Amino acid sequence: MTFRLLVALILMGVLAYGGVQLPLIAIQELMERGDLDGAMHAIADALEKRPNDPGILNLRGVVHARRAELAPARDDFAQAVKIDASLTPAWQNLARACQQLDQRECSIDAWQHVLQLKPADPEAHISLAQIDTEKQDFAGALRHLNAAKTEN
Repeated sequence: MTFRLLVALILMGVLAYGGVQLPLIAIQELMERGDLDGAMHAIADALEKRPNDPGILNLRGVVHARRAELAPARDDFAQAVKIDASLTPAWQNLARACQQLDQRECSIDAWQHVLQLKPADPEAHISLAQIDTEKQDFAGALRHLNAAKTEN
C-alpha cells in the first residue's frame, strides 16, 4: 500500500468521524511532501480545536511512526481507540506499532480488535499467523492463514 493511499484512508476515517476538513487536507499535503514537522504543527493546531478527536490523534500517530518514534505513535493510536473503539485504522496502526516495538500482547489484542470490526482483514490474519508461528502455535497460524486466504 502506498503512503498516499494510506494517508487517504486515514483521512477518510477522520473525515467520516467529523474532523475539520481543510486542516486535514493541508496536513495530508504536508505529509505527501515529506514535511513531517509542518504536518505535526498543523496537527497540533487541529488538536487545540478538537483535543479528543480520535482521527486527528491517529494521524499524529502516523506522523510519529513516519519519524520512527514508535512509542509516541503507539500512545496516540491507543488514545484514539480509547476515545472511539470503532476506529479500525487506529486499531490497525496500534497493532503495527506494538508489533514493531516487540510488544506481542499489545499487538495480539489490537489485531483481535481489528478482526472484531473487520473479520476479513487479511493483514490482521497474516500478522496473527506470524505471531502464532513465533509462539510455535502452528495450528493457530494455519487457521489465520486459511482465513486470510478464504476471505480474499
